[in-house]
Amino acid sequence: MDNEKIIRDLISKCEIYYDDSMISSEDIIRRYMHFFFMQFDTTKKTTSFVFHTGSPCFDIVSFAVLMLVCFNYNLSSNDELLQSLEEGDMVLFKGERYHWNGIKTMSMAYGSQPTNYIILTQDPKGKNGVSTRYITYENNKHLVRPYLGESIVTDGRGIRKYKSDRNEFLSRVLGVAESDVPSTLNISVVVIADKSVFLDMCHHLRISYIGGKSIQLTDIVPVSYFTRSGEEFQIGKNPAKAEAVIKVVSNVSAARDIVLDKLGNKVIGVLATNVETLAYNASEFKDLIRRKSLRFASVIAPYNAETSNMVVEQYEDANIFACTKEVLSSVSANINVSNKLTRELNQQVLSIVGHEIDIFPVDGCWLWNEYKQIKDTIYAIKQSNWNQEEKETFIKTSLGLVNLFTTAFFPIAKMEEAICNSVINASVASPADRIQELFTVGKQSISMKESCMAVAQALLDMYENMKSVSYKEKELLKILSENKKKKVAIVFPKGYYTDIFRNYYNAEGEYNNVVCSTANRFDSRDHYDFIIVVSDVVGKRFDSLQCYSSSRIIVLLYDCEGKLFRYRKKQFAKSERKLNARVRGLRGADYERAVSAFTGETIEELPDETIKEYADLNDFIENAGLFDIRRLIANGSSNRPYIGTAEVNYVGTFITGEQILFSKNYAAVLFNHASQKVTETSPEKLAAGDVLVFTKRDNYTRNIVDMIFEQLIKTKKLSERIQEATDNSLYWKIKLCEYKEQNCLTYRAIAKELKKFGSTLQEVSIRQWLDDESYIVGPRDEKTMEMIAKLTNDEYLLANFKDVFEDCRIVRHYRRDIRSLIAQAINDKLSNKIPELGSVFEVVYEHIEKLSETMELENVYELDKTVFVVNSLVNRPITETEVIL
Repeated sequence: MDNEKIIRDLISKCEIYYDDSMISSEDIIRRYMHFFFMQFDTTKKTTSFVFHTGSPCFDIVSFAVLMLVCFNYNLSSNDELLQSLEEGDMVLFKGERYHWNGIKTMSMAYGSQPTNYIILTQDPKGKNGVSTRYITYENNKHLVRPYLGESIVTDGRGIRKYKSDRNEFLSRVLGVAESDVPSTLNISVVVIADKSVFLDMCHHLRISYIGGKSIQLTDIVPVSYFTRSGEEFQIGKNPAKAEAVIKVVSNVSAARDIVLDKLGNKVIGVLATNVETLAYNASEFKDLIRRKSLRFASVIAPYNAETSNMVVEQYEDANIFACTKEVLSSVSANINVSNKLTRELNQQVLSIVGHEIDIFPVDGCWLWNEYKQIKDTIYAIKQSNWNQEEKETFIKTSLGLVNLFTTAFFPIAKMEEAICNSVINASVASPADRIQELFTVGKQSISMKESCMAVAQALLDMYENMKSVSYKEKELLKILSENKKKKVAIVFPKGYYTDIFRNYYNAEGEYNNVVCSTANRFDSRDHYDFIIVVSDVVGKRFDSLQCYSSSRIIVLLYDCEGKLFRYRKKQFAKSERKLNARVRGLRGADYERAVSAFTGETIEELPDETIKEYADLNDFIENAGLFDIRRLIANGSSNRPYIGTAEVNYVGTFITGEQILFSKNYAAVLFNHASQKVTETSPEKLAAGDVLVFTKRDNYTRNIVDMIFEQLIKTKKLSERIQEATDNSLYWKIKLCEYKEQNCLTYRAIAKELKKFGSTLQEVSIRQWLDDESYIVGPRDEKTMEMIAKLTNDEYLLANFKDVFEDCRIVRHYRRDIRSLIAQAINDKLSNKIPELGSVFEVVYEHIEKLSETMELENVYELDKTVFVVNSLVNRPITETEVIL
């Protein structure tokens, strides 16, 4: 099939819609579709990277194109598929199941030419015998498909009836006769994407073609989502129970497992649509996409300078599409079909093309030379042989104060008042106390005492200087007062800055047009008239140099910050020139000239040594506190699982100094101040700035949702039906555990036993089910529950597996309700609201008040390798004392 012809036909004959919003007519989307189509060359392996504006339109059209190009790689025709069938095989034809009885050449009427016929039979019904059906081969070969389901009944029972224009659509777009449209594909593609995002697109994405007809993605090929443990969930229609062509996973590890699986369809490509794939799984992902068995690998993500620079340096042969300022400047600024998505896309294009950084110099704080002297001294202390623990404390505290004084938009006295009045988290230490700690710790050093005293004195002087006045406060309030009718965002380095702003600057609602956020929690999907950054704040989700939520970014900088920011801006511009050169296809001397081109702005160079030293200090702060916890892991853990241990892959540090070891199956409970919602998520999805909710009881490994659920049952606040469902939902797990213990089976052995009943579950899934820390209520597939009943051979479970499955569904639903109640309880607690007496909500509020606490993550890290740690030390804040002991 000719990709050029397919893309021409798709653009000229079809429109891609998301609900009722057409998105395929926009100039940038058409240009992107043409690029993306041409990455699928069946004659060679291709690797491509796409860096887009952040609009969902790019993911939407990518999925649509992917569904179509799968047919280019199909390894067999309808003729070959039917030839491979054996007599008696179950097949599907026009919504009913039949037995395949081969192909026969015969004349159905006297004197007629012999014709090939497909022979299909159905089992006897009632007094009738076997039913035989003869259908012409050429007219129906594309309508007969192997049936891979569990039913052995030859009729249409259990098969959803729906009308599909799949063959007509594919015939028009692919330019082949309907009889040659493959009924079943024997290849698969792995898509790494957020589950909820992909499901949403499957439900809302459709392609409209000639005559006003339209078709959804799941009508074209079978699609399934696979959990990390390998459990499969069908998405959309698949009456023939064919193997999924599109296999969706949410992480690289799961993708790798599918690619390496030799059973079933051949995996011919990988498509990744989330930036975390590159940013946080770089080595694993590189190993995956470089596998020789893959015919293509594509990454689609919002533009990020660090990631794109890495791609330019490490993937010399990759094809790149990037929405840089240079590229988008040649794109029409007009909206061809106006709707919410295209207006958002157009706004992003305009923001990138017109992107401006306004540096607002602010007098005050340190000059560059003063600032550099302090940082150089701190670096010298870091390099010294001073006691590690005391040195770490001094460096963490001193750098924290340096950052506070350069970023604070408020007088320090106002911050200390906020701490005393519990306006901000009580765990935030007073600057005065922290400076006193520096003098105390510094005096204990023999070799570095003089340097420590110099740093502490410089910080004390700045504390006194900024105690009653903030130089950035005046500039910030001036900008806000002049723009009260505009939508403005302010980006802060810490969450408590928002509390100070709301309570001391917006108590009367004067600046309700302002949205406050930290750099780690910034939502790039929102658009603003302009964004104010109180310093050179950079986080996981925000960087003023590459934020396109507004075309205007205002950065408030002291003299000591300005030089570093301008240097970073220059490096960013160079990175973008590299990317533009690659997009234009430049190589060799042409590439080097484009990269080194003079930009018209002379910026003073900073010594490489200075940049390296400051980077080392940043790394030191990020890793500070992890030494002891890693030592604890090394001394008190194993590389093998034992009874009473938990598998740990991630560790975190809270802003209060405590640390945490996250077990693999732990569900972290998050509270989002902005959305006022409580959610549960896995450790790998946590980020700095996340606020976690914990219980204050001794058994910290228990999830607070579980604890409140138990309390609601004990106090009989739940209906009898829910209490009955709770008891019944545990039955399957109890019996499976008993079966495991009685037969001395491993998790892997149970997975193998279940496979005898048709299960595709892997060892890790069984381990997650039976793990004491797991929050999994039960299997999400009724057939799996039936398999467990057959495996355990438990009379009650065999007779009532449907009821047990339904009870698991009820409990799972109520757990979601509890999360909503927790969110409201936290809000009411902060607002001093008292719940109604006797209500279910009263129990939740009571436990939030007495038994829970919220803690903000400062950092989250993935360990180099998996370790097993005793249960008493996981999933709870660990104090310094516990780590030392």
